[in-house]
Amino acid sequence: IDSCIFNFNTMGMNSINNCLINFCTIANNINGIGSLTGSSLINSVIDSNQTGVGGVSSVDGTEITNCSICYNQTGINCGQSLNRNSIQNCVINYNVINGLEIYGDGSADTIINCEIKFNGVGFIAAACPNNGPPGMATHNIIENNSTGIKVSGCFNIYCNSICNNMVYNLENLVSFDSNVSNNEWCTTDSLTIANSIYDGYDNASLGIITFLPIDTFQCSPATGITYNTEDLKLVNIFPNPFTDKLTVSINKIEIAEITIYDIALRKLFQKDFTGELEINTEQLTKGVYFYKVINKNDTIKTGKIVKD
Repeated sequence: IDSCIFNFNTMGMNSINNCLINFCTIANNINGIGSLTGSSLINSVIDSNQTGVGGVSSVDGTEITNCSICYNQTGINCGQSLNRNSIQNCVINYNVINGLEIYGDGSADTIINCEIKFNGVGFIAAACPNNGPPGMATHNIIENNSTGIKVSGCFNIYCNSICNNMVYNLENLVSFDSNVSNNEWCTTDSLTIANSIYDGYDNASLGIITFLPIDTFQCSPATGITYNTEDLKLVNIFPNPFTDKLTVSINKIEIAEITIYDIALRKLFQKDFTGELEINTEQLTKGVYFYKVINKNDTIKTGKIVKD
């Protein structure tokens, strides 16, 4: 399934078995992709669905690589019979409820080199394989979510950057202990790290999270997904914080589009522009907003803005 667009359906795609999905856009559906079995989803955009991938049944034996999974209610939901899945080099940002949910008791899954930011919960690690080693989450950036990771399984979580999440960087949901040593927490102060983790020290019914030793940029990612940095430099949105006016500019002679969302990712403003656009923001209340700028069909910059 190559270079296709699936928009504004109840189900964009469902029950996909042993297929390659490449360079597709799956947007504004109730469920973007219902189930994937033994398939590869690569170089695709999963945007503004209620559930991006896996909303009906499990994602089983599937590779999801080089995809943008953003602005959904839930980004990826791997169901109860998940098995041997690989999610790699993906951007999983701005999903309202959860960015990535891994459940079940199948074989080990891997989450590698992904950027997981600005979601409700970045990553729910709730899988424990019946046989063989546990799943693995490594070399990911998990930052600026409400909660970074909720642990209720037996994932190996190491060499990640887990920082600046608003409620907790990591939350234990089960009675047994977990080891998340060798992650980078954007600080070397153990008390600060401990205060960003919810575990048995906060609730006696929960297990203890061991986070020492910490990593200090020896193995955790420095930048996460590789962006086209030249494109990022093309876009400027200012001032931030703003009051009654906001200006967006793009240093390219072609049409771009800006969309502004509220904290619940409801679309508030959308307009095409060339060069520079001044936006009247008097009608917006004080608070946090998100924006997305696209050039043709490619997202070239997303971010957070604040109205004072």
